[in-house]
Amino acid sequence: MAPIVYAASGSADMDRRASRHPPARRATAFAACLFAAGMALGVVPGLAQEREKAPEMKCEPPLKDIQCERPLSTDPRDCEHLWRAVGLPRWHGDTPGGGGDEAEEPFTTVCHHGYVARNNNAARTPDWVLQRLDRETSADLNRRPDADFVTDPCIGATATAVHRDYRLSNFAKGHQAASNDFAGEQPLMCDTFFYSNAVPQVGPNFNSSDWRELEERVQTIARTRDEIYVFTGPIYQSGGEEIVISDSRNSCGNEIVLPALDRAAICGGMRNSSDEIEPTLQCGGDGVAIPAGLFKIVFDARNNRVNAYIMPNVPHPVEGREDLSTDAYIDSWRVSVLMVEDLTEYEFLTGLDVNRLSRNRDTRSRRRAKARCPATMHR
Repeated sequence: MAPIVYAASGSADMDRRASRHPPARRATAFAACLFAAGMALGVVPGLAQEREKAPEMKCEPPLKDIQCERPLSTDPRDCEHLWRAVGLPRWHGDTPGGGGDEAEEPFTTVCHHGYVARNNNAARTPDWVLQRLDRETSADLNRRPDADFVTDPCIGATATAVHRDYRLSNFAKGHQAASNDFAGEQPLMCDTFFYSNAVPQVGPNFNSSDWRELEERVQTIARTRDEIYVFTGPIYQSGGEEIVISDSRNSCGNEIVLPALDRAAICGGMRNSSDEIEPTLQCGGDGVAIPAGLFKIVFDARNNRVNAYIMPNVPHPVEGREDLSTDAYIDSWRVSVLMVEDLTEYEFLTGLDVNRLSRNRDTRSRRRAKARCPATMHR
C-alpha cells in the first residue's frame, strides 16, 4: 500500500488555508464599521449581547482522581436522558432488542455527564460517541479547561489509550465529543478529557483546523436550535485498503476518498540521536487503532433534519479542494446517514419513530430515507 506522509504545516498549506479565510485587515475594518454603527445606536456590539468568557480553569477534582461512580457508569440506562429520544446505535452483531452481550463482545458502553460512548476494547478507541446539545449547554461562555486526557475509570488502561501511546506518535488526541460543545457548563467540558472520548487524529492540518471548523459549525447549530443530537466516531479500513465513495454512490454528490494508511495503530515513539521524532511503526496487538476517517451525524430533533459528514484522517485541505471557502469545504464532505452505517456497520437513530424519517414503516423505506441528502444546516 502507498504510505501517507503526515508532514508538519508548511508555507504552502498556510497559503491554501489563507485563501479560504478573509484577510485579517478585512475583518478588522468590518469590526470597526460594526463598532461605529453600534456607537451611533448607543449599543456596542459584543458587549451588551455577549457575556465575557470565564477565565481558563483547571478541572476540580483532578480527572485522574475520579472514580467510576454515578453518573459515570457502564450501564447505559443510567444516562438514558441523553439518548432516549434517538436510541443507542446498534451494531450489526448486537442481539435483537438489546445492546449486545458485552461480556462476549469487545465493547464497553460508558455514561458520562454530557455524553455516552461505546468503547471498542480491542481498538482501544470509541466506536461512537453520542451527545445531546442545546442552547444552554453549548452557550459560548467558558474557555476550554487546562486539562489533558486520562484513562476512563469505568474502562481501564488495557481497553483504552494511555498517555504513552500518543507520546511522540505524531498523532493528536482527537476529541469525539468536543470540549467546546459544552462551553455553557464547565464541568461538562472537563468531562470530555477521557481516552474513551478520543481517537488518533492528524494534528495541525486536521484536528485543529478543518475538523475543528466542522465542530464549530455543530456548536453554532446547537446555539441556534432547541435540541440536537450528535454522533461522532471513527471509520476503520478493512485490510488497510483505500476506501472510495464515488459521487454517484453518494446522494450528496461528493466523492470522498479515505486513503490507505501507512500503519494501523499508534504506540508512542522516541527521539533519535538528531532529536527527531521516530514514531513506533509496529505495535503488535497493543496499539491504539488509527482511523482512516471520522464521521459526524447531526440530528435536529425539532425539524427532523439530519446531516452527516465523513472526513479522511489526513492533512487538509486535500488536493482539488484547496480553493473552496470554509463552508463549501465542509459541505464537500457531506454524505447520507446510510453511507455512515454501511462503513461502520452500526445503525443510527434506532429509537426514532420511522415516520420521522419515512412515511412507511418497513425497513426498506427506512433505508431509503437514510439514503437521502437533506439540505445542509449551517446554523
